[in-house]
Amino acid sequence: MTLWLKEDDKCTKFFHKVANSHQRNNTIESVYSGTQVLSSTDDLENHIVQYFENLLSEPVGLRPKLDGLPFKSINSQSANGLERAFEEDKVVKLIRSMTKDKAPGPDGFLMGVPGILCKLDMEKAYDYVNWDSLFYLLGRCDFGDKWISWIRYCISIVRFSVLVNGTHVGFFNISCGLRQGDPLSHFLFVIVMEVLGRLVKAAIGGGFLFGFSVGNGTNGPTSFSHLLFTDDTLLFYDADPGQIQSL
Repeated sequence: MTLWLKEDDKCTKFFHKVANSHQRNNTIESVYSGTQVLSSTDDLENHIVQYFENLLSEPVGLRPKLDGLPFKSINSQSANGLERAFEEDKVVKLIRSMTKDKAPGPDGFLMGVPGILCKLDMEKAYDYVNWDSLFYLLGRCDFGDKWISWIRYCISIVRFSVLVNGTHVGFFNISCGLRQGDPLSHFLFVIVMEVLGRLVKAAIGGGFLFGFSVGNGTNGPTSFSHLLFTDDTLLFYDADPGQIQSL
């Protein structure tokens, strides 16, 4: 540790030994394909590329219709604003208003009654987004046709290669999923997740689930049933205190 602090990332023998050690640790020497062990370079590369091609391809199948669920819509002024040409002065003003260390303050929420919190961690959430469902939801939320076509173009032109032991292999198209790290992806994913939110609200409206109240504001407590994040979801349920104590 002392040597690391002294040498840091300077181009020294110590640095190169550490870098080579990381490379050896990250090298894939073999993989299992069923009961078969693949170890040759060609077999490894082909197997890994095929895995990601399958992961990022949408299988043919039926999708549930969502016509019975109500969705919030943006107004026509906002929809038209999304399709306006970018104005340089507004972009500069927005960038200058950003602060790298800015964080929201405490919300002061207190828990008014006992409840149960369920955290849903979604497997490969971004990779499994169905494009047709996304475009359908954008239309249901009254986004403009031009805006939807822009989004369609942005997410469908991407092609992928895979880095295997330091070498880029494969170059394939995808038919589903959103790119993590793309500034648009988390906004689009939240729109897709709105389906889950509407299903939860429908269950509450039917008396199958009950959220619970938090806070003590001037207008009374706020009722919560769920919070949606980019890859996690929190569900809040009202619970009988006696049941919680017995858990």
